Amino acid sequence: MGVWSVGEGHWHVGYYEGKYCIEAIGFENEEGTWDVFFNHIDDEDVQKLLGSEYEIDNDFGVLIFKTNDYEEAQTKFHIWVETILLPFLDNK
Repeated sequence: MGVWSVGEGHWHVGYYEGKYCIEAIGFENEEGTWDVFFNHIDDEDVQKLLGSEYEIDNDFGVLIFKTNDYEEAQTKFHIWVETILLPFLDNK
Protein backbone atom coordinates (compact mmCIF):
# COMPACT_ATOMS: atom_id res chain seq x y z
CA MET A 1 0.00 0.00 0.00
CA GLY A 2 1.20 3.47 -0.73
CA VAL A 3 0.17 7.04 -1.11
CA TRP A 4 0.89 8.92 -4.31
CA SER A 5 0.51 12.63 -4.04
CA VAL A 6 0.04 14.29 -7.40
CA GLY A 7 -0.29 17.74 -6.01
CA GLU A 8 -1.60 19.42 -2.96
CA GLY A 9 -5.05 18.32 -1.90
CA HIS A 10 -5.40 14.87 -3.48
CA TRP A 11 -4.13 11.31 -3.25
CA HIS A 12 -4.87 7.76 -4.41
CA VAL A 13 -5.97 4.82 -2.27
CA GLY A 14 -5.65 1.29 -3.54
CA TYR A 15 -6.70 -2.31 -3.16
CA TYR A 16 -3.97 -4.68 -4.36
CA GLU A 17 -4.99 -8.18 -3.35
CA GLY A 18 -4.67 -11.28 -5.51
CA LYS A 19 -5.48 -10.44 -9.10
CA TYR A 20 -6.94 -7.04 -8.23
CA CYS A 21 -5.45 -3.58 -8.68
CA ILE A 22 -8.30 -1.21 -7.84
CA GLU A 23 -7.83 2.47 -7.05
CA ALA A 24 -9.87 5.47 -5.96
CA ILE A 25 -8.89 9.09 -5.60
CA GLY A 26 -9.44 11.39 -2.63
CA PHE A 27 -9.77 15.15 -2.79
CA GLU A 28 -9.65 17.57 0.10
CA ASN A 29 -12.98 19.41 0.34
CA GLU A 30 -13.89 22.83 1.72
CA GLU A 31 -14.57 21.40 5.19
CA GLY A 32 -11.01 20.06 5.43
CA THR A 33 -12.12 16.43 5.13
CA TRP A 34 -11.76 14.22 2.06
CA ASP A 35 -14.16 13.07 -0.66
CA VAL A 36 -13.19 9.71 -2.18
CA PHE A 37 -14.29 8.98 -5.77
CA PHE A 38 -14.31 5.77 -7.81
CA ASN A 39 -14.33 5.98 -11.61
CA HIS A 40 -13.85 2.46 -12.93
CA ILE A 41 -17.39 1.31 -13.72
CA ASP A 42 -19.91 2.66 -16.20
CA ASP A 43 -22.99 4.69 -15.26
CA GLU A 44 -25.38 1.75 -15.61
CA ASP A 45 -23.32 -0.34 -13.20
CA VAL A 46 -23.07 2.57 -10.74
CA GLN A 47 -26.85 2.67 -10.53
CA LYS A 48 -27.04 -1.13 -10.07
CA LEU A 49 -24.34 -0.99 -7.41
CA LEU A 50 -25.46 2.09 -5.47
CA GLY A 51 -29.13 2.57 -6.37
CA SER A 52 -30.43 6.04 -7.10
CA GLU A 53 -28.85 7.82 -4.12
CA TYR A 54 -25.34 8.76 -5.15
CA GLU A 55 -23.30 11.79 -6.09
CA ILE A 56 -21.31 11.68 -9.31
CA ASP A 57 -18.64 14.01 -10.64
CA ASN A 58 -18.20 13.97 -14.43
CA ASP A 59 -14.40 14.02 -14.11
CA PHE A 60 -13.75 11.89 -11.02
CA GLY A 61 -16.63 9.42 -10.84
CA VAL A 62 -18.98 8.43 -8.08
CA LEU A 63 -18.46 9.67 -4.52
CA ILE A 64 -18.14 6.46 -2.47
CA PHE A 65 -17.47 8.00 0.94
CA LYS A 66 -16.07 10.91 2.92
CA THR A 67 -13.17 10.51 5.33
CA ASN A 68 -10.93 12.42 7.71
CA ASP A 69 -7.49 11.25 6.53
CA TYR A 70 -5.55 8.88 4.28
CA GLU A 71 -5.33 5.99 6.75
CA GLU A 72 -9.07 6.04 7.35
CA ALA A 73 -9.65 6.26 3.59
CA GLN A 74 -7.45 3.23 2.94
CA THR A 75 -9.33 1.19 5.57
CA LYS A 76 -12.75 2.29 4.31
CA PHE A 77 -11.73 1.60 0.70
CA HIS A 78 -10.62 -1.95 1.49
CA ILE A 79 -13.93 -2.58 3.25
CA TRP A 80 -15.91 -1.02 0.37
CA VAL A 81 -14.07 -3.09 -2.23
CA GLU A 82 -14.43 -6.38 -0.32
CA THR A 83 -18.05 -5.94 0.81
CA ILE A 84 -19.61 -3.99 -2.06
CA LEU A 85 -17.53 -3.85 -5.26
CA LEU A 86 -16.12 -7.39 -5.48
CA PRO A 87 -19.43 -9.14 -4.70
CA PHE A 88 -21.07 -6.94 -7.35
CA LEU A 89 -18.40 -7.77 -9.93
CA ASP A 90 -18.57 -11.49 -9.09
CA ASN A 91 -22.32 -11.48 -9.78
CA LYS A 92 -22.12 -9.65 -13.13
